[in-house]
Amino acid sequence: MNYLPLAASQGFQPVPEALREALARAGDPRGVIVVINAQHNPTGVNWDEDLVADMVRLTVEARANLLIDDAYYGVTDPGTAPTSALRLLAERLARPGAGDRPVRWLAVRSLGKQFNCNGWGIGVSIAPPPILDRLVNDFQLQRSFTAAVPLQNAMARWLDGGESEPYLRAFRQGCADKRAWAARFLRQELGCPAEALCPGNCTSYFLFRVPPPYAADACDGVTRFRRDCLRRAGVLLGAGTMTPQAAPEEGQAMAVPYVRMFLGPPLSSVETALHRLAEAGMNWERSC
Repeated sequence: MNYLPLAASQGFQPVPEALREALARAGDPRGVIVVINAQHNPTGVNWDEDLVADMVRLTVEARANLLIDDAYYGVTDPGTAPTSALRLLAERLARPGAGDRPVRWLAVRSLGKQFNCNGWGIGVSIAPPPILDRLVNDFQLQRSFTAAVPLQNAMARWLDGGESEPYLRAFRQGCADKRAWAARFLRQELGCPAEALCPGNCTSYFLFRVPPPYAADACDGVTRFRRDCLRRAGVLLGAGTMTPQAAPEEGQAMAVPYVRMFLGPPLSSVETALHRLAEAGMNWERSC
């Protein structure tokens, strides 16, 4: 796996040039899969459409394989239009001459995050017919267990029943409200400066930096902060990245460490967690 950098100084947006360089280093593009998740977890940032279009273009031009992971496509704050990597790919492939450089691609959209039904096996797979046929009728049918059929039927009937739209509007608004409340509490009660927050505008997560006493320890500051929050306040935060973090080369600065808060529980639970951090003294300047 080769993880592209997502720097706080750039709003955690991808850098297409980094993808270009990674593709150049990879060698034979037939053995490369570029994964794009434009509603990014864990940063909670909806990637800019122009940047995603550049990533799609570079992948198609290199004839690498493309996997579009849209797990959080339907989990954006009200007023935020989710960037559709699938639409951008379709537009790219519809251009004259696109068929001269065929690319293998697959788009998947789990509904687990959108409707809180993880594990039900509900979602959408979109691909050229030969790829989809092999995926469904070979790999999935012959090499995995068929499960959750009653749940899938129940969800299909519920989606057709007219209740899903008001549910989704309330869910999206709830995430936005919890995002705003948590960001305000971190600033006003825990003294976290605005530039240390990355509330985002999609997914059920947002990031904030660990306090300076922990950030000074670049090697395990995130681990120590998470451990102290759990021990002192009973609050378990996630690490701010899901990718391996290597020590910087000599002369390079270590990335500022972040932690991640999950906004899935009710607002009352989010409020309780942050009040516990405040009562335990886990504020910005005096947390050690």
